[in-house]
Amino acid sequence: MKKTFYIEVVLLFILTVLLTFLLLDPFDLMMKLILSGVVLGLLATLYIIKFIVIWKEKEVDERDLHHRFYSSWVSYYTTSGLLFVGVIVESLSGVPDKWLIVSLAGLFITKLGSLIYLEIYK
Repeated sequence: MKKTFYIEVVLLFILTVLLTFLLLDPFDLMMKLILSGVVLGLLATLYIIKFIVIWKEKEVDERDLHHRFYSSWVSYYTTSGLLFVGVIVESLSGVPDKWLIVSLAGLFITKLGSLIYLEIYK
């Protein structure tokens, strides 16, 4: 658990830094198409590695399982809240971004699908 925990923390930190760099572009470097492609490629690669690390991880005991559940719960509600606020703000300012709506709907559909699957098959 410790090894994958540290790997996951490092990957999430790097992903957050890259996303912040893409969003804020503090040095006006993202106008250069080559640099944007490199950062997006690195972002996609690290995101895939993060999923591989999480996918192969196995819980050790009930406490570990509870920690994973709680962090997923906090993440889900934070993400859905932020997307919901984004949809509301964008709707009030004009036309809402379609990707915000698709992301929020995808989050809800995935949650519903996993609940139904777990109720039926687990």
